[in-house]
Amino acid sequence: MNSFPLLSAVLLLSLGTIGFAEAKDTCGKYISSRIAGGQEAIQGRHPWQVFLWSPGSFRCGGTLISPSLVVSAAQCLKGLAPSSLSVILGAHNLSTYNSEEISIPVKSIIIHPNYTETTLYGDIGLVELTQNVSFTKYIMPVCLPSASISFSPGTNCWVTGWGAMEFNNSKSLSSTLREAAVRLLSDNQCNSLVKVKVNDTICTMDTSGEKRPCQNDTGGPLVCSANNVWYLVGVVSNDNCGDKSIPSVYTYVPAYRDWIATNISTSVSSGSARIGFISGLALKDLSLISFIHSLCCVTLGDLCFVLTISSAFWLR
Repeated sequence: MNSFPLLSAVLLLSLGTIGFAEAKDTCGKYISSRIAGGQEAIQGRHPWQVFLWSPGSFRCGGTLISPSLVVSAAQCLKGLAPSSLSVILGAHNLSTYNSEEISIPVKSIIIHPNYTETTLYGDIGLVELTQNVSFTKYIMPVCLPSASISFSPGTNCWVTGWGAMEFNNSKSLSSTLREAAVRLLSDNQCNSLVKVKVNDTICTMDTSGEKRPCQNDTGGPLVCSANNVWYLVGVVSNDNCGDKSIPSVYTYVPAYRDWIATNISTSVSSGSARIGFISGLALKDLSLISFIHSLCCVTLGDLCFVLTISSAFWLR
């Protein structure tokens, strides 16, 4: 019995499996607060956290979602020239030298067209970097939740940032990244405590009301885990940290999935890399390999094995 065709088919399927595994592993992973009432985070625990800094003007958080794209709040980015903004990745303690961090200039800033300052509706924006970043254990994109992924009220999630540790106290800004565990609220729970647009926002509280994002945490990530992968669920928009009885409000990232995807496609066509969780062998690449495999095995027999493997690695 000629085993080459069977062997090539098995290896082809293995390559596909490896490709998807790599795609999954490129985002939402980590090694191992102005987060009022939170705790200092372990370095590398939130590798998608980004520090946005306009010297002499403001500081905000952001989240890396691809090698060249950062998600933040529109209120942080409105009216800024790209040249005025510094994007710092891999940061942990802002007051000390950190060999793991890098600063990259900004190529463009994209504000959601429906952003309204008075209501904070559409409070989301993208920052495109001038170059792709190399992923390390301290710099890694978070995943964006697909339509099939949802998180129930009561789910424990994490919010992170370098904001104030006390309300209206600029001297309490944290130099070290802080984290706080908070729980998601349902739309009804959220609306009973604060007026929000339920299709655009999501709310959190912790059971004691003590832990929450605060001033200068704006734009930072609210991440939740599913199957040991971390997803960006919210962008800090209205922290409400001065009143412990009111939830913190975030722009609900899944509500802007299509808008983000559109701008990611634009960035790809202009030379930027694809979104973090798309890597390895994409579906269209696997389809092409399958076509090559079918065609050459009819005409070339055992030589098909060599060509199939070669095409797989060439597409990578």
